[in-house]
Amino acid sequence: MNGMSERVVMITGAASGIGRATAELLAARGARVAAVDQEAHALSTVAAAIGASGGHVVPFAFDLVDRTDSFAAQVAERWAGSMYS
Repeated sequence: MNGMSERVVMITGAASGIGRATAELLAARGARVAAVDQEAHALSTVAAAIGASGGHVVPFAFDLVDRTDSFAAQVAERWAGSMYS
């Protein structure tokens, strides 16, 4: 998982557990993290911690069940220049 600099990753369940650990690890390795979870407060805490440690993260607080295409479009819009490099 080295060489994550300039990579964009989408992490679901990023507010806790394995999702949180994955988001923190990949951000620490230089990835741009699009973090999604239904738990807005917990997600904002995770995003703040990642940002405070110098990581790049954008939190998306919603349920992905009905919004998968919308989520992908928002991530692409945010980091379009680095999505496919």
